Amino acid sequence: MTDLEDRMRRAGFRRKQWQAVVPRPTEGWSALTPAEAKVAGLIGAGYTNKAAGEELGVSANTVRTHLRSVFRKLDVHSRVQLSNLINQRGTDAGPVNGSVRKPEAL
Repeated sequence: MTDLEDRMRRAGFRRKQWQAVVPRPTEGWSALTPAEAKVAGLIGAGYTNKAAGEELGVSANTVRTHLRSVFRKLDVHSRVQLSNLINQRGTDAGPVNGSVRKPEAL
């Protein structure tokens, strides 16, 4: 430690410790946020945006926003493709409490 660094430390200045930040993946399942994964699971199970929003306690518009991100990250273009991708994966994409109940008929 240099004399200047020592004097600055005694004066209360602290050097910021830079932490290595691992960038979040931008595509694939690992790129989904927890909220996006829940939305993907519910939509893949047949929920409408409104029903998924009610299940998650958010608006249908919020579900739509998450769904756009899910489609982009998983490179799918429809709910059917999303559902097929989830089925191919062999697991759900993380709906609430790890289970999906079918929405009531409208």
